Amino acid sequence: METDVKKWARCQFHGYRYDIRTNNPAESINSALHLPREFPVIPLLDSIREMLTRWFFKRKKLIKHTHRLTIDVEEKIDMRIEKGKTFGVYPVTDSQLLFKGDTIDCFVDLEKRTCSCGKYDLLKIPCRHAIKAAWREAYQESINPISVPEDGWSVPQVVENSEVLPPEKRRSLGRNRKHIYETVEDKI
Repeated sequence: METDVKKWARCQFHGYRYDIRTNNPAESINSALHLPREFPVIPLLDSIREMLTRWFFKRKKLIKHTHRLTIDVEEKIDMRIEKGKTFGVYPVTDSQLLFKGDTIDCFVDLEKRTCSCGKYDLLKIPCRHAIKAAWREAYQESINPISVPEDGWSVPQVVENSEVLPPEKRRSLGRNRKHIYETVEDKI
């Protein structure tokens, strides 16, 4: 029996797969409860409880190791930022950029979230080219100076004549209290 490569190879799959093996949750439960389905109701519920206890225990163990995984991803991104600092960037459109200066020239499309090097597409973690493109995109807005000099501003007469006062602030009566905390030596 031959199966299409797109169904078993992560690099050929066109969606987000992560750790999900099936689209039907009922199918997953049925396969997990293949033998216990034959039991009467009370033993069936007990076997479900045992199975869920096992699953949650495994998840707790995985969570302890996930913290290290998060650190690894952050370290990878930091390394990719450093490597990307030397690239030459050539904008093609607002969301498409060409990068030169790496081992190969790469084309990044920020809207589609793809890079021609393939790492961003495969791992879903931005490659060094995508990081540089996103950084450039975030800081590309320009700040334009005001074209009319301050002398030429037209301020309405009502605004010019208005008196601006500081906000009213009520002061409490009496002296301001200072909090003095006793040290251990003072208490003794």
